[in-house]
Amino acid sequence: MQLINVFTEPGKLFERLKEKPDVLLPMGLFILVSCLVIFFYFSRVDTDWMIMQTLSANEDMKPADIAAAKEHMSGNIMMISGLIGAALGIPVVYLIMAVYYMLAGKVLGCKDERFLAWLSFSLWSSMPQLLSGLVALVGIFGMSPETTLQSLNLTHLSPLLLDLPSSSRWYALATSVDLLSIWSMGLAAIGLRSWTGSSWTSAIIVAALPSVVIYGIWAVVVAVM
Repeated sequence: MQLINVFTEPGKLFERLKEKPDVLLPMGLFILVSCLVIFFYFSRVDTDWMIMQTLSANEDMKPADIAAAKEHMSGNIMMISGLIGAALGIPVVYLIMAVYYMLAGKVLGCKDERFLAWLSFSLWSSMPQLLSGLVALVGIFGMSPETTLQSLNLTHLSPLLLDLPSSSRWYALATSVDLLSIWSMGLAAIGLRSWTGSSWTSAIIVAALPSVVIYGIWAVVVAVM
């Protein structure tokens, strides 16, 4: 029911989460979907082609360097690394987000909520981004063997609105920006206003600040470099 309410009645959901946090379900779903995307992608992609694409994207590498690096890479190694990265990295990301929301909540006047509640808050407010993984998972089963993983992120700035080549200096940034994160910011703002009683302006600023800072700094660095 909560999986439906987060999209249809987020205000009521956050009221329940304040009293009874739920961490295991959303965390499990994020890890499961990410691992399924990685597993099925590497099961279908032409790994030799993918490795060459990955290595060739580094303009500083000479042909001899690429050949040497290729000997130490394989599809299985990359898949296992990706699975481990998802299983360990996703919890770390949401733990950091929970710390941010807990501190921001104190500033906004919510001083009594437990860390577990804010961890639940960070997970459930990010639930729209789970749809991005599901879209990629569906796309994997119709892709050609010579398809990059980034091109399957159809809810991201690139390829949804932009069609940047991998050689573009803006490629990494554009393929990292998930437009569904705007939806997540809206949910976070609703939850913050419910939990702290703050104004809409304050709630929206707190919800949007991490993305604005991260991608803003990233864009400046790319522009300058």
